[in-house]
Amino acid sequence: MERPIASEALVPTEPGPAPPLMALARRPGACSRWFAACGQIVTAKRGQQTRDSGWSAPYPRRVRVVGTECLERIRTYLDADGVPYEIKEHLAAYTAQQLAQIEHVPGRTVAKVVMAVADVGLLMLVLPAPEQVDLLNLGAIVGKTVRLAHEEDFVGAFTDCEAGAMPPFGNLYDIPVYVDGSFDRDSTIVFPAGTHRQTLSLTYADFERLVQPVVASFAALP
Repeated sequence: MERPIASEALVPTEPGPAPPLMALARRPGACSRWFAACGQIVTAKRGQQTRDSGWSAPYPRRVRVVGTECLERIRTYLDADGVPYEIKEHLAAYTAQQLAQIEHVPGRTVAKVVMAVADVGLLMLVLPAPEQVDLLNLGAIVGKTVRLAHEEDFVGAFTDCEAGAMPPFGNLYDIPVYVDGSFDRDSTIVFPAGTHRQTLSLTYADFERLVQPVVASFAALP
């Protein structure tokens, strides 16, 4: 079978290193032809030498994109219940207040997720973006010693999400959910959908019905 090579001069047939990029850059179109050809013949796993080129493929060809699995998990869950929702893509937002600004929505409609640790394990706290957790009130509600979680406390529980972009569906991860009672039941809430560049919105009433959280007052404005 003939090898799919764009240019015999550009793809090495004997073991050896890939040609220098500077050398390729002096030849119009050489870089694109060389990489296109190698993309067709490199099928080895990371660190395995290819038969044709003699140099190692640096990475596997398939790359798992963190966050997409989380979004699919939520969509499957909502679709199974016939819940209407909307998904949007936007510039990266790393805080709930940034998300409110990018989405042009009031901060009180953005459901911020804060993780806490109690004697019983992880807790997911859901509150409006402008507010902060009152640990004294939360401790009285939970009835246990409680503290805010560090990233290393919970990152292993959300392996399909980008760090800090967890959706407020702790029930899908077997984590108890506590929601502050200040949300308007008739409003639409917005939250990250597993990545910092995607959001999902649905009515608060649908969210509460599906998740069945503990609704209590544990948040306050700073």
